[in-house]
Amino acid sequence: MIVGWITFFLLVLMVIPSSSLICFECICNFKKFCDCSNTIDRNDSTRCIIDLKYALNNSSIYLTGANHNSTYLNTNDHYYIDIKQSIIHNKKIKDWYTLTHDIIYSCDWNYCNDLKLINIFPLTIKTTINKAWLNKNIYGNGIVAKCHHCPEKFCRNSTYPIDFNQCPIIKCTKRKTCIMSSLTNNILTNEQCFHSECSSKDSSDESNDKDDEQSKIVLDIIIFLAQNRSKFSILKMDIFCTADNCSRSTIFQEIKEQISIPTSDLAIFPSVRPTTLSSTLTTTTYEETTEILTTTTTTISNNLECYKCLCMNNNTCSCKETEQNSFETTHCIIVESFVNEEIFYTNLTHINQNSSQIYIQQFPYILIQQSIIYNKTLNDWISSTDFLYYGCNWHLCNDPYLISHLKNSVKISLNKSWLNINVLNNEILLRNCNECPNNFQCNLIDNLNIDGCPLQKCNSTCFLSNIYNYGINNEQCYQSYCATSNNISNLENDLYPIVIQGILYLNRSMHEIELSKVNIPCHATDCSSLEIFQEIKNQLIVQLSDLSVFYDLIDTTTTVATTTVATTTTTTTTTTTTTTTITTTQLSTTTETTTAVTTTVTTAAATIIATTTTKATTTATITTKYSTTTTTTKIPSFFYDQYSCNNSMLIPGLNGTCVPMIDAYDEAVDFLMNENNIINVNEIANALSVYFGATASMDLFEQLNKTLTPILIDNLIGVLNISLIQNSSTSFIMCQSISKTDLVLGVSFESGVGGQIIENSTKIDLINSNLTAAAIISPDSLINTGITYINMLVIDEPPIEYYRLNNSNEKIVSSSIIVAKTQTINNQIISNMNITIYFTLLPNLEYNLTNGEYYCSFYDTNTSSWIEDGCTYPIFNSNFQRYECSCNHLTSFALVWLPKTMHIKNTKYFDVEDIISLIFQMISIICFLSILIHSLIKRRINLNIELEARDLLPLISCASTILVFIFYITLGLTVYTQTESLEENICFRTSNILMFIVYYLVIFMFCTKTSVGYFNYLRFVHPYPPPSLKRLRLLLISSFVISITYVSFAIGFNSNSSYHITILYPYKICWFTPNVIHYFLTIPICIFLLLNIIMIISVIRCLINHARNVIASDQSSKRLKMCVLVLLSSCVTQGISWLIGPLLSIINSYNVHGLTWIFVIFNGLEGVWSILLYIIIRAQRVDENARSGICETLTRSSTLSSDHCKKKYQQ
Repeated sequence: MIVGWITFFLLVLMVIPSSSLICFECICNFKKFCDCSNTIDRNDSTRCIIDLKYALNNSSIYLTGANHNSTYLNTNDHYYIDIKQSIIHNKKIKDWYTLTHDIIYSCDWNYCNDLKLINIFPLTIKTTINKAWLNKNIYGNGIVAKCHHCPEKFCRNSTYPIDFNQCPIIKCTKRKTCIMSSLTNNILTNEQCFHSECSSKDSSDESNDKDDEQSKIVLDIIIFLAQNRSKFSILKMDIFCTADNCSRSTIFQEIKEQISIPTSDLAIFPSVRPTTLSSTLTTTTYEETTEILTTTTTTISNNLECYKCLCMNNNTCSCKETEQNSFETTHCIIVESFVNEEIFYTNLTHINQNSSQIYIQQFPYILIQQSIIYNKTLNDWISSTDFLYYGCNWHLCNDPYLISHLKNSVKISLNKSWLNINVLNNEILLRNCNECPNNFQCNLIDNLNIDGCPLQKCNSTCFLSNIYNYGINNEQCYQSYCATSNNISNLENDLYPIVIQGILYLNRSMHEIELSKVNIPCHATDCSSLEIFQEIKNQLIVQLSDLSVFYDLIDTTTTVATTTVATTTTTTTTTTTTTTTITTTQLSTTTETTTAVTTTVTTAAATIIATTTTKATTTATITTKYSTTTTTTKIPSFFYDQYSCNNSMLIPGLNGTCVPMIDAYDEAVDFLMNENNIINVNEIANALSVYFGATASMDLFEQLNKTLTPILIDNLIGVLNISLIQNSSTSFIMCQSISKTDLVLGVSFESGVGGQIIENSTKIDLINSNLTAAAIISPDSLINTGITYINMLVIDEPPIEYYRLNNSNEKIVSSSIIVAKTQTINNQIISNMNITIYFTLLPNLEYNLTNGEYYCSFYDTNTSSWIEDGCTYPIFNSNFQRYECSCNHLTSFALVWLPKTMHIKNTKYFDVEDIISLIFQMISIICFLSILIHSLIKRRINLNIELEARDLLPLISCASTILVFIFYITLGLTVYTQTESLEENICFRTSNILMFIVYYLVIFMFCTKTSVGYFNYLRFVHPYPPPSLKRLRLLLISSFVISITYVSFAIGFNSNSSYHITILYPYKICWFTPNVIHYFLTIPICIFLLLNIIMIISVIRCLINHARNVIASDQSSKRLKMCVLVLLSSCVTQGISWLIGPLLSIINSYNVHGLTWIFVIFNGLEGVWSILLYIIIRAQRVDENARSGICETLTRSSTLSSDHCKKKYQQ
């Protein structure tokens, strides 16, 4: 309460005893400058008021005096706040929200409705009701069935209460809402008026009902500030309900019990009226006023000019009005007060340095108050900003330009796990709570004790408050009490917010929040101790956006005004000399110096040395001079040093702690891929630096686990919208606003050193230097185009994703990556810009120019490939050993190497891999056909041979593979003969049809190969009964259905060209784009292969166990040979060699051609391996038949049975 008294005393201008009431009077719009210096002095006024009427298009402020007849409220206490709000249900979002219509502040002493109170007015007062209760008792099922019917209003009081029997219940047939009203005419007599009826329309004048806002409660609540503020009165309540029995007689009382109003912000208003001020203050004010009105001299030196305006819901508040006040006693501020995320108020003005709630130690500063409340529906803690102050003390420092940056400059939150344990913990029914509800316990911060607050048991919420007063006194004030019906309303509601207020001094090297106020509603066991406030400091999470914009105004030209005012019949005057401005203001008289006092005032803007001289002769001169001082301070730059850990295995992680390289890599990827983390752009830039620092030290194969795609990196650079520089030896990130004095054009980067901003003045020097990469946007593209920010990224060593792009034309990234973006004030990305790019080749990547050429390429997000459109042919600069080119648009750029034969248009070609692959596939087709023909001939010759299911499946597998190879060759030759240009990338109709046939056969082939594996599994692991032909038919039908389903989905998605499902690789093939190939091919193939590998392992384990159980060594050897034979047969027939295919779709870079050759050899020659195995198996069958014949011969000549002989042979 002490802080509230001091605040209020200093905000009120003065008090002049009078029998009448003096009030300020004005009417103005929030968006306009308010001149409220006029006052009225009327004998009939009983109160002064500030009336804030909120509307989206026409919000207004009224300051005036009023008598007791000017309102329907009949009360003797005129010191109150009257709040009119609606709690509305929105059917579209299925949630309740609070909308404020009007706030009236009423007081009854002179000058008490000062407009300056708007700066600290409790705009954040918001009425809340438990949403679950509202859903059940007000909204219900959305349609009301019955309602009390009293269309004519009738009134009663405490003596004669309302009789609801006078209001019969009727059915609401066509009407869907029940509307009720309760109006308090006289608080003293508790006179109330009531009416109720079915209605399909909102009869309220304050807000018209909409289809999606049928259920709501409109409240007019009054809080008397000189009485118990936890108790409030409801002047009027309108209920629009659609729940069953919602017009019951107790509904008004039930709603009142559910209402929760945070009253902590009302502490700025004293509980006792300041009817008189101290005699010293009154006398001083009177004497100063007299001197101004008579011929006495008053001197105002070093005037401070501030912007002055008030806006609502406007991030670009246009403000041209200014005001001048004393530099020594005031400073400029920007105040943003938030009603909710959509409604906020911005006030640009000056403030007396003694009127702030906390002691301001330095300028500039940012003061923030944040509320953290537990949301039961979401099971989460939600943070919201109550208000933000930006304070500074130099000429016009509260520039409206800063408004859009202030809103998201600082965010405060607390560790949620700590909150759950130490604040929430609703499982505890009884908790310890120190009891001192009436007074704060204050002392020095290190000496504070709470002996005056005895410990008691509390079965409700324990409220704690702590106020810090750093500076002169370093005082801390503590208060704690258990919530009871006497000091808090609505005890059933436990949704009270934690309120944290803190100040950030921008000139300090460590940007740390210095807490000034903490309010805690506690439910834990023992949270009433002083230690909890220290724990809050430790658990505090502060998110800072780019604060450099607030330094920009410090760095610009600062104008200091020195003014001397004198009038006739002067007894005293003052002359001020400002040494930093090299300007002296002198009186035009002869002065005789008697005393000299030198005072040094240190500020963020300048150091002023003032010399005061007294006893001057009479003069009547007013002199004002302005001078300027310009200083340059660079925007803070952050450097990420990956080698700072002094350990080759460790690099700094996101929080700067040295961690293993792979951990830092995973941490950065997880952070950047989480959409919830893209709020703080500084953290995005830091995470990108960590990511590129890790990839520069990792092998390409180590990056396979998780990566950032070029599209994601491009988008992340595009969201940067504040001035920042994130530098490192492996990357450089820059986001800079357009400056008219020295235009920012681009960036330059030197490998192993870092990057620099290229400005118009430094362009020539930086370009004529040894750089690794650089980009410069044409000045003509930036001027008068609405561009506000230039965003650029340089990646020294490209991560694997940039090599995994579509490189069907053998394009190889050979330089650093440059990403360039520009955006307007509306965050609109503009790409049509002329840009000049400079590239130095990556180490060890210099290719022979006789076999290929370098091209400036950009990343095409539609085809995920490097394209040269819009870029000039690169010119080699021999002086600096680099390539230079230009492009007419912005995106991601790189220098790529391309074989010469690949870039000759209208030239049909096959590389070595293509030719070998076609030859091998043709050989395999011949081998497969040979196997099928031989099997059929043998079947024709030996009609007695019964063809078993296990013999048919390998043949079906061969047949499906033959069809895949045949149609694949057909597709390749069709594309080869019908492609018209190397630049063509859209599949023509024939290629599309053949492509989907090939795709169907590929899926069907893998289904049959998996069926082979399943049959082998049954044959060796579960041999009895043997697999039947019926099961074979079921597997073939399933394979057909699965294949058709996959192809149908692919064709369906491909019918929408915006999905970019297929792409034409010129003279190669029509196939899936790299963006979707994993979904349609890689994932299903991997699933099939995984199943096959599992079944092969199971079969081999079974066969090995079987071989080990044989005693004779020769038989064991035979069985081991059979194991090897089965293994080889399974690998071929089940397509294990295709495992390299998905790996190639993941690793598609210049150093993995070896894998491509392995894939071509093993899969292209699948027919060769099949025919070799077929020959071996046929030889084994012949030997088996021969032995079987011997057994039959022996059987005829001996007593051995045939079965017994076969069993001995099988052993």
